[in-house]
Amino acid sequence: MKQEFTILLVDDNKEFIQMDMKLPPLNGLETYLKIREFCPLIVVVIITGFVHEMNETINIAREKGAYALLEKPINIDHLLAVLDKINCRIDNENPDTLILN
Repeated sequence: MKQEFTILLVDDNKEFIQMDMKLPPLNGLETYLKIREFCPLIVVVIITGFVHEMNETINIAREKGAYALLEKPINIDHLLAVLDKINCRIDNENPDTLILN
């Protein structure tokens, strides 16, 4: 399944992905790192309801270029702010990252 997901991602030439870090039976960090491997310029927003439990995993994803972190339940204002920043980044090719908790 992981290989199929990666192939789909590469074939569709995505610019943005929103993903949950807790993806049973998959490992969210492993999946994120695979995305980075095949699509290094893609914008990835991580969502989770387990910020405190997954602190180490989230920190690794941040170090590896995760664009933003949104904690569940997702605050709609934060989500809209992230989406606006992503649109600006994609339109202007601005590499700045945004981390919202």
